[in-house]
Amino acid sequence: MTAVLNAPTVQPVFSHAEIESMTSFRFTDANPEMGRSYAESAFRDLPEFVQDIVEDVIDLSAWKWNVLVELGQVLEFTGPDRYTIPRSLPCVQRLARRGEGRSEFCPECDGSLVMIDTDGSYTGELGTPVICTCVNWAVHLHRPEVAA
Repeated sequence: MTAVLNAPTVQPVFSHAEIESMTSFRFTDANPEMGRSYAESAFRDLPEFVQDIVEDVIDLSAWKWNVLVELGQVLEFTGPDRYTIPRSLPCVQRLARRGEGRSEFCPECDGSLVMIDTDGSYTGELGTPVICTCVNWAVHLHRPEVAA
């Protein structure tokens, strides 16, 4: 006999466009701390979820990314499309394990800037990666001099 969980259907409290903006990004989007786009930011200045996309989805090393930034050719390589945050990203997997949190970071995203929609209230789907709603960007980007 197989048990069937009686999980309630959760409706997201956000519109489709808002959900898309929380679960994906474009490289033309502003890097919140740097004052320029992700495409114009050095690899070390990218949030962890963008670094993971660059390395794991686009398959670029940090060095190659920085060369493309210096040449102004990132968008020629990545294109203008939205990149959805997959569940397979290292930062998302770390959050799913939850035992590996670092106390100095936001408890929702642990410094990656991506949190997990654990109850479906953001997207309507349990476990979906969502860009964190925290606003402490300086801490997340490992730039304590900005927070001072």
